[in-house]
Amino acid sequence: MAEALVSVVLEHLVNPAIEQVTEEVRLVRSVGNEIKSLVEELGKIKSLLEDAEKKQIHDKSVKAWFEELKDIAYDVDDVLDEWHTRILQQIATSDDSSTSKQNKKKVFACFSSPFNRSQSVLVRYRIAHRIKDLRQQLDANAKIIPGLHLIASQASHQHEDLPSRQIISSFVDPSKIHGRDHEKAEIMSWLRSQQEAKVSVMSVVGTPGFGKTALVQLVFHQENDKNTFDPTMWVCVSKPVDLQRLAKEIIESATGKKPEVDGLEALLRHLSDTVTGKMFMLILDDVWPKYLEHWWEQLKSSLDNGAQGSKIIITTRYQKVADVVESSCIILLRELQDEDCWSLFKRIAFSRRSANNHHNLEGIGEEIVKKCKGVPLAIKTIAGLMQYKQTIHEWESVRDSDVWEHVGEKLLPSLLLSYHAFPSYLKQCFMYCAVIPKDTLMKKDTLVKLWMAQGFLGSNGGKELETVGGAYFDELAMRSFFQDFEKDGDGSVVSCKIHDLVHDFAQSLTITECCVIQMNDKETCNSKVRHLTAPDTENPSISKLKELPKEVELLLHLRYLDLSRAKLTELPESLCKLYNLQTLKLDYCYDLCKLPNGIGELSNLRHFENKGTYELKYFPKGIERLSCLRTLNKFVVSGATGGCRIGELGNLIHLGGDLEIRGLWQVENMIEAKQAGLQEKKNLDSLLLDFDGGEFSSAEDREKMEGVLKGLQPHNNLKTLEIYKYPGLTIDWLCLDLRHLSFSYCENITSLPADLGKLQFLKSLTVKYVGEMKDVSFQLLKISGNGDSSSSSSSLELFPKLQFLKLINLRKWEEEEEENEKIDRFSIMPCLLELEIVFCPKLKVLPHYMMFSKTLRKLSIHNCPRLSGMKPCLPPLLEELSLWGDVGVLSSSLFPINNNSYPNLKSVTIIGSLEISSLPQGLNQFTSLQKLHLSYCESLDFKPEEEFRHLHTLPTLTITIYNCPLLKERSSRDDWANLSNFPKIIFQ
Repeated sequence: MAEALVSVVLEHLVNPAIEQVTEEVRLVRSVGNEIKSLVEELGKIKSLLEDAEKKQIHDKSVKAWFEELKDIAYDVDDVLDEWHTRILQQIATSDDSSTSKQNKKKVFACFSSPFNRSQSVLVRYRIAHRIKDLRQQLDANAKIIPGLHLIASQASHQHEDLPSRQIISSFVDPSKIHGRDHEKAEIMSWLRSQQEAKVSVMSVVGTPGFGKTALVQLVFHQENDKNTFDPTMWVCVSKPVDLQRLAKEIIESATGKKPEVDGLEALLRHLSDTVTGKMFMLILDDVWPKYLEHWWEQLKSSLDNGAQGSKIIITTRYQKVADVVESSCIILLRELQDEDCWSLFKRIAFSRRSANNHHNLEGIGEEIVKKCKGVPLAIKTIAGLMQYKQTIHEWESVRDSDVWEHVGEKLLPSLLLSYHAFPSYLKQCFMYCAVIPKDTLMKKDTLVKLWMAQGFLGSNGGKELETVGGAYFDELAMRSFFQDFEKDGDGSVVSCKIHDLVHDFAQSLTITECCVIQMNDKETCNSKVRHLTAPDTENPSISKLKELPKEVELLLHLRYLDLSRAKLTELPESLCKLYNLQTLKLDYCYDLCKLPNGIGELSNLRHFENKGTYELKYFPKGIERLSCLRTLNKFVVSGATGGCRIGELGNLIHLGGDLEIRGLWQVENMIEAKQAGLQEKKNLDSLLLDFDGGEFSSAEDREKMEGVLKGLQPHNNLKTLEIYKYPGLTIDWLCLDLRHLSFSYCENITSLPADLGKLQFLKSLTVKYVGEMKDVSFQLLKISGNGDSSSSSSSLELFPKLQFLKLINLRKWEEEEEENEKIDRFSIMPCLLELEIVFCPKLKVLPHYMMFSKTLRKLSIHNCPRLSGMKPCLPPLLEELSLWGDVGVLSSSLFPINNNSYPNLKSVTIIGSLEISSLPQGLNQFTSLQKLHLSYCESLDFKPEEEFRHLHTLPTLTITIYNCPLLKERSSRDDWANLSNFPKIIFQ
C-alpha cells in the first residue's frame, strides 16, 4: 500500500489550501521549508516503490524499509489531515462569517484575530513540530535506500489515465461457467431423483478457486425459475459458525423477513415451522469441518419436517464435511480440461479486441493458460490482466515472469502478477477490501464512498469523485477481482462479492494495517493496525442506539458515518463540528424527527442519505450551504414552521440519484417552486413530489398547486417520477426519458397528460386512487392536437416499451366496448408483460389491447364485480393468473376459446371469493397447470381427483389451501393423504 499511500500524501501536500495557509498565515516560520522538503523526498522515493513492492516479498531488508516508510507516510497523512481540519474549525467558528468574502481572507482572519490567536498558537506549534520530526524520520529512512538496490520506475499512473467509459461499455461478467456441464447435469439429475430420506444432502467438494459456488449458483437460479422447490434458500456458512445467525439467515432467505424471535431454541422451532410440509431447496455455501458435529445435527433436525423431495446442497473444500453430513451424493470438482481453460481465457482476455486482432498472441496465451494448472479463478484473473497488455513483448513478459515459480502454495501467481500491474490508485482500492469480512455482499455505492473517505479518489472537491470511484470498481471487476455481481433493472452492477482466495490475498498485502476480528477470535491485532472491522461483537447492530453522544465532535477525521436503522430521535448539535464528514447515512431511522440546526456547517458533506425517516417532517434552515451534496434522498419543505424553504434546493446544483420532496403544500406559487432549480438538476434519476398535508378546499387552492407543479418540472434526464396526493385537476408536463411513472392518490385529476403513449422508454405505469377519472383508456391513448386517439396516424405505436401496468382503485372507471375499427390500426403496448387491475367497481369490460395482449404473462384482477360485458377468456400466452374477491364473470367461467388451453399457464391463485362454491368452469382444462392456491374461499368445495382427472400434470400439481373450511373437512372425510394418482395438497 506504500506506493498508493505516498501518492495520497503528496496530493495532500500540494493541495492549494495547504499552500495558501503556509504562505499567508505562517503557522511557524520554517514549516514551509519542511513541507517542501517532504514533497521532494517523497517524490524521489515514490519512483522506487513499484520495484520495492515486488522485492519485499523475498527480501527482508526491503520489507523492513517498506514497512517503516508506510508508518511515516501514515503519520504525515494524519498530521496534514489534522492541519486541514483545524483550518476548517477556525473558519466555521470565526466571527467573520460573511459569505461574500473569499475563503482565504477568512482563514487569515481566523488565525490572526486576538480572540483565536491564544487558543491556536499551541496547536500550530505542535503541528509544525510534528511535521519537522516526520521530515527527519523520512531523511533517516531515505539513507537506507542505496543499500537496497531499488530500480526507479517510470512515472506512475495518474487518476485521469483510467479509460472509464471504455471499461463500463465493454464490461464482461467473468462469472459465466466453463467446463462444468457434466457436473451441472449430475446435480440437476440428483435434484429430480427420489431419495429414501425426505430431506437429502449433496456435497460439492473442491479446491478453492475451482468454482464450487459459481456452479451451484447457476443451478440455484435455474431452479428458482422453474418453481419446483418452494422455498429456495441460500446461506453462506463460512467460519466461525454461529448457529443462531445461521438459523436467522435461513429463515430470512425463506420468508423474505427477519425472524422476530430470539434464542437458539425459538429460532430452530421457527425454522422447523417455516419448512414443514414444503419441498424446499437449501444451499449451505462454504462449510468448514471445525465444530461441524456441534451444529449440524441441530440444524438438520429442524429441517427434517420438510416435504418428501426436499434437498440440501453443501459446498466445501473438505471431504470430511461431505462424510459428516452423510451426503447421498458427492461431486468432486477437478481441474478444468485444457479446452475449457482456453475457452475461458479467450472470452475475457480478448474481449476488447476484434476477432482478427489477436492471432499473434494466441500461442503465448496458451502457454500462460498452462501455468494456471486448470484453476478457473487463476485463469480469470490472469485473463483480466491480459486485456490490458497490448504488445507481444508485454505478453511474453507475463509468461516468463519468475512469479510463476516463486510464490507460496496458498497464493495464486496470477493474483500477484495482476496486482503488480495495477496502477497505484487501484492497488489502494483493492487492498482496502481486506477490511470487509469474507462473504460480505459489497454494495458498489458504499464501497466507492468508503474509498472516498480514505482519500483514494483524490481530494479536489471539483472532481466527480463518485464517477472516478465507480470507474475504479468497474476496472477491478474487469480484472476479475470481484465476482457474484448483482445488477439493477437497467443492467448496472450494484453489488458483488470477493472470492475467498482473493480476499486472503488482499489480507496478506495488508497484514499489519487491516484487521477483521471475528467472534471468539483469540488472536489480537497488530499494534500498527489502521483499519479495524469487528462484525461479530456481542452487540452487532447499531439499531439499538438511541442517542448519539455529543462527544462525537472529537472524531475530527471522520468522513463516513453510518447510523442507519438506529433508534435515534434527534442528532446532537456537536455532530455539525465534523467538518470533514462526507457521508452521513440515516436510512430507516424511523424515529428520527429532528436534525441539528447547524447542519449547514457540514461543508464537505456529499451524501446525506435519509430514506425511510418517516417521522422527519422538519428541515432547519441552512441546507443550501451544503453545496457539495450529491445525494439527498428526502427534503421536507418547512417554511410554514420557520424552517427551510424549497428555494434552498436551488443551490444544491450537483444533486443526483433519488430525491423525495415532501411538504409541497407549503410552497406559495410557481415562482417559488422554480427556485428549487429542478430543471437544471440533470443528474437526478428519481423524483417524488409529495403534496400531502395541506387543505385544498377551494378552487383557488387547487389552482395554486397546479402552478407549483408547473414550477417543479424536472430535467428530461429523469428516469422515475411519482406524483403523490396532488390536489390539482391537470398535469401539464412529462419527462421524455421516463422509465417509471406513477400517479398516486391524486383524487381530483380527471385527465392524464397528453402524449403519455409517446414516451419511448416507459417500462412501468401506475395510476392508483385517482377517483374522478372515468375514461381511463381514452386518457391513456390520447394524443395532443388530435382531440382523441382515433384520428392519429395509422403507423403510430403507443407505449412501445411498456411492460408493467397497474390501474388501482379507479372507482369511476366505466370502460365501454371499444369501437375496434378505431384502434385496430394502432400498435398498443406491444411489450406488456404484467397487468394489475384493482377495485374498479363500475368497470364492465377491460380494453381489448390489455386483456388479450399476446405478450401478457401475468394478470391480476381484484374486486371488479361488474365485469360482464366481455368474453370469459384470458390472454393466450398467460403464465400466472390471480383473481381476488368478486371479479364478475371470471369468478364463474374461464373457458378457453378457439381450442386454446393456455399452454403456458402454470399458476392460478383465487383469494377471497366468499360466494363461489365451485372452481370457475374451464379451469380443469388448463393443461399445463402446476400450482393452484386457494385462500379465504369459505363456500368452496370440490373433489380434486374428479376436477383435474384429465390433466397430464396431475402428478406434479400442487394445491395450496388456506382458510377454506369445506375443503378442510373433505380432506379428512375422503382421506386425501392416502389417495394415489392425486395432486399434492398443502393446508396452511
